Amino acid sequence: MNPFRNGAAIGVLCSVIALAGCVPPQGACVAYTQEGANLLSEGNVRYAIWMFNEALAADSSYAEAWYLRAYAYLWSGDSVAAMRDVSRAISLDPIHSGAYYLRAMLSCDRGDYDRAMSDARQLLTLYPAYADGFSCRGVVFEAMGRDDSALANYNIAIALRPQTNDLIRRAWVLFRAGDYRGSIADFSRTLELLPGTPDIYSDRALVRYTMNDFAGAISDCDSALAIDPEHAGAAFNKGIACEKLGWKREAKEAYRLFLQVASPGDPDIQEAEARLRELRR
Repeated sequence: MNPFRNGAAIGVLCSVIALAGCVPPQGACVAYTQEGANLLSEGNVRYAIWMFNEALAADSSYAEAWYLRAYAYLWSGDSVAAMRDVSRAISLDPIHSGAYYLRAMLSCDRGDYDRAMSDARQLLTLYPAYADGFSCRGVVFEAMGRDDSALANYNIAIALRPQTNDLIRRAWVLFRAGDYRGSIADFSRTLELLPGTPDIYSDRALVRYTMNDFAGAISDCDSALAIDPEHAGAAFNKGIACEKLGWKREAKEAYRLFLQVASPGDPDIQEAEARLRELRR
């Protein structure tokens, strides 16, 4: 059954069907897959899955359709279906780098570190200078609690191709190792690549707070809140930093903001309420 419910989506579907009707099955598969990829990039996961289903109905040997449907299933919360599809993609295309990476991440999430590491190693066997291969292996090592090995792999990945995900991961590894300046440097570099990202300002604020740079932490929280006035983490972090400087009025304002925007069940709600009560005395 056609899941589309709006005119624009129906127009897209009709254009793909029209194309599918005048090309061989393999060409129809590619057309459906491309449109599914476009829908997935727009966040239309349900419609993307429908397109990938049509692609595989036209040609079930097309590895890319299995791989992209795996991502769609993952984004929809179905990691079992994602694992099934990505494994099928690898069986059809044993050199598909993206599929090995995705399966390694899925295995890592399951706690199956042996399989995750096997896929990471296969990536680097196939592509020895592949930045994402070192990144993948770093993620697995980090999940296993082997931060030194994770750091070594992130260093290589970043040297080959600096990416924000690897910089953020390395920043937290350095933070846990007590290298706060290195952690701040990586968060700062991330902001150069992704300016205007409130989460990174909030994360850097936490590092600065740990270094007793309370004024710097407050500045980063203010930057995050300027971008996203409802950023709960920045509001809470600003409150505790203001307390350290004895800025009671600003701390109370920050905690009130946090309590207004925090999601139900946020683990910091009780602490913020307690701190606010203490500041009112």
